[in-house]
Amino acid sequence: MDKGLAQEGIECLPRGKTGFAYFKDRYACLLLSHVVKAPTEIAALRDSPYARLLRKPVIKGPLAERGDGRVVPGQLRSIWREPSETFLLTLAWYEGEQQTDRRGGNLVLQLNFSNKHRRQYLRLIKPKSEDRYIVHGHPVLRPGQRELYRDTLAWARMDLDLATGKAMAEYSLPSV
Repeated sequence: MDKGLAQEGIECLPRGKTGFAYFKDRYACLLLSHVVKAPTEIAALRDSPYARLLRKPVIKGPLAERGDGRVVPGQLRSIWREPSETFLLTLAWYEGEQQTDRRGGNLVLQLNFSNKHRRQYLRLIKPKSEDRYIVHGHPVLRPGQRELYRDTLAWARMDLDLATGKAMAEYSLPSV
């Protein structure tokens, strides 16, 4: 991926902390919200690859409350459950091991631990090394890279080519 294009993308994003709020099965709400672009019959979704998501309690309840057998755009994005947890997102340029089909580097989206998860990890796992979340050669947030440091929980490495309209992504959870 072209480094200039990646840096331009990074510059367009908000400065400071970028949080990602998550609660159990929120992925189902987000995924279905991308699928439902117009009022859609629930029966049609039951005959789609997304049928399993409809059985999630976080989805099932709000759809039943609506009562008309339809899902409307925006309805699924507005679902909220407690407890929720906010993770820090970071975006960076990475020129490490090459696992993509083109030379250059990658744009990397990092999902970083919350302080709560870090404390639980330290208490339960009791790691013996400071590199507990960091796998050599993987695009994780490193101490000193940002004012607000968090250990990386997972990352997605992206290779975008606007000229051809192609995108390739690889994601991983660092070994512990």
